[in-house]
Amino acid sequence: MRVDILPGKVGNEALVTIGLYIQHQGPLAALDHAGSVGWMHFVSSGYDQALKMGVPRGIQATSATSVKASNIAEHALTLLLALKRQLPELGRHQRAHQWRRTEMRPHIVALEGSTLCVIGMGAIGRAVARKAHGLGAR
Repeated sequence: MRVDILPGKVGNEALVTIGLYIQHQGPLAALDHAGSVGWMHFVSSGYDQALKMGVPRGIQATSATSVKASNIAEHALTLLLALKRQLPELGRHQRAHQWRRTEMRPHIVALEGSTLCVIGMGAIGRAVARKAHGLGAR
C-alpha cells in the first residue's frame, strides 16, 4: 500500500491520502486540504471532541474508547481515594504547620465498605467499578 504525506501538518499529525485523519486537537479546517477523507480517528476516549468540532457529514468517526480505560479508572480512583482520605485539606494544614490529625480523623473514611455509584458503564465505568470492588467498595 502506498501512503503519500500531504503537504502541511496539523499539530504533530500529517494528513495522508489513504483517507484517514488522526485528530489530537486543533481545527478541522485542515480537512479542507486533505482531499477525500472518509475516516477520522480521535485518540480520546469519547466523541466529545468530534461533536464540539463538528465532524463533517459522510466522515466515519472513531475513538480510542477502551484503550485508556484502565489508566483513566486508576486516575479516577486515585482522586477518589485522595478525597476520601482528606489529602487536599491535610496538605493545606501541613503547609500552614497546623497538625490537626486528631480533629480530622473522624472525617477520614475508608473506601472499603463504602457504596460507590458509577454513572455510565462503558469501558471506563466498568474498569472503575471492577477496581473499586477490588478495594472493598460495593
